[in-house]
Amino acid sequence: MGKNLGRRGQRDGVPQNSLGDEDAWNDAFRPGLTNSPEVAQEVARLLSIIKDSAESDPGGAEAVANLLDSAIHLMFAYTDTYRIARELWMLSLRGVLEWKNEPDQLLKPASEQGNKELERLGRRVERLRV
Repeated sequence: MGKNLGRRGQRDGVPQNSLGDEDAWNDAFRPGLTNSPEVAQEVARLLSIIKDSAESDPGGAEAVANLLDSAIHLMFAYTDTYRIARELWMLSLRGVLEWKNEPDQLLKPASEQGNKELERLGRRVERLRV
């Protein structure tokens, strides 16, 4: 996708609500859907199911949040972060990293900092599902 969409919707480092940001949706979907009408149809169908659930079910908001959480976790395997983290993990297994570059040394402090920020913002803290 080229662009760093991870920073979209942030102003001065503070996340903004970009649900209605059509440009963000276009940037995210266009590259993968341009020449794939079948995939576009399937994504639209899934979004329609999510919308129907949110509108019709009394517990729809929670169900939608759980569904989107699962979808986000599925997307992880397709990200550069996943590829880099996997490579780092493999290098660690081979014993070629300096102590300061071991995954636990790099990732745990970043995760703790991010979760503290989520707590400060009053949002749900992300914990690894096992």
